[in-house]
Amino acid sequence: MNFTNDVVIVTGGAQGIGREVVRGVLDGGGKVIIADINEEKSKPNKI
Repeated sequence: MNFTNDVVIVTGGAQGIGREVVRGVLDGGGKVIIADINEEKSKPNKI
């Protein structure tokens, strides 16, 4: 999918399905804001 010039908010984006959604948006050229209760796994270098 093409997410160029899009910003997406993903709740629960640190693991599981949410994490895969984050990866898909990033692979599609978009930017992601991750909201998750697990702060450590939500860091950019962990995705």
